[in-house]
Amino acid sequence: MLVHEAGDELHLLPAVPDWWLGEGQEIRIERAPTHFGSLSLVVRGTASEVKVEFTPPQRELPKKIFLHLPESRPLAGKLKAVKVIYRPDQKKRWDFDSVIRLYSETAPPLFK
Repeated sequence: MLVHEAGDELHLLPAVPDWWLGEGQEIRIERAPTHFGSLSLVVRGTASEVKVEFTPPQRELPKKIFLHLPESRPLAGKLKAVKVIYRPDQKKRWDFDSVIRLYSETAPPLFK
């Protein structure tokens, strides 16, 4: 999940895997429609931090805007009117291959 609206709050990157924020990675969101109006977001991972360019919605400003990041990927600089929430790093990489492998190992015999 890249953008989530919760009442009068806007949450950015609340369910993005840590590895999407790694060095050389980029997430680009352009003119994403929200209840508050469209927004744009560019996130670039560097060796030690995350650089973010954010254009907030203009139709109606959310009361609060939160950017969710793992503890190991701090925000470079500051974003006006955005509070950063740091969460623990993910212990397991949840990509397609990992999920299929785990399912194959634990699925009942009927599904194998």
